Amino acid sequence: MAQSTSQGGLTELREFMKAHGIDIYIVPSEDSHSSEYIAPCDARRAYISGFTGSAGCVVITLDKAALATDGRYFNQATKQLNDNWTLLKQGLQDVPTWQEWTAEQSEGGKVVGVDPNLLSASDARKLAEKIKKRGGKDLVAVDKNLVDMVWGRDRPARPQEQVKVLPQEYAGKECSVKLEELRKELAKKKSAGLIVSALDDIAWLFNLRGDDIPYNPVFFSYAAITPTTATLYVDSAKLSRDCEAYLTKNAVSIRPYDKIYDDMRSMVRLHVSNKALCQPLTREVSYIY
Repeated sequence: MAQSTSQGGLTELREFMKAHGIDIYIVPSEDSHSSEYIAPCDARRAYISGFTGSAGCVVITLDKAALATDGRYFNQATKQLNDNWTLLKQGLQDVPTWQEWTAEQSEGGKVVGVDPNLLSASDARKLAEKIKKRGGKDLVAVDKNLVDMVWGRDRPARPQEQVKVLPQEYAGKECSVKLEELRKELAKKKSAGLIVSALDDIAWLFNLRGDDIPYNPVFFSYAAITPTTATLYVDSAKLSRDCEAYLTKNAVSIRPYDKIYDDMRSMVRLHVSNKALCQPLTREVSYIY
């Protein structure tokens, strides 16, 4: 993995921050599915900081940079971070959380930015409240990931591994049975449907496996389940003919991976009472609506 541990990477990132009107930028560890373990192309926090532990969050201002992580990684972070960085040792007395540190830095009307794919709606709301209380201006969505802009051509490509059908002898219940049981739960809750973003949940639900994340049998996808439909959002190039036939047999439609957000907006229009689906910073979409 290429790492930007020099001041040069931070300097370039700060130029992009200025161009987007951002005073403070948040770089979480997780990908757009809230995965703890991620593909190399999503290792943005490791790239910009040099810290390769599995947990932590980076916050960068126009003149400071901080990494927050827990006690498992204090020694590793101390060795991997250079003098450009402050280590926030989470859990120690009088050490602020990354949210608190962000809010503190936002005093005086500063704008905080984040890639909306990487922060859940609930976390965004809580952080926005902290920022406003400390005198910050706002928490805003920056649609173009600024670390990716610094990373440029050196950023690893998105995985294109083939999706496989898990043999029934290992899957336990058939996909059709799992979908039927899920729909019964939706009926109990009087819900119109379920959007799933967690990759392991999707792999389990459809009895499919992949290799998009090292040492994790998952593949990049989203899913939408209603009382009458099941849709898998995935790059169709990753599906063999046998896999496509299997999904068709189980009445699962296939949609392009990046169409999930457009379709969510359509769902919101159909179910107006559930406006939380389209909050500006909600790209965490495991949601019953």
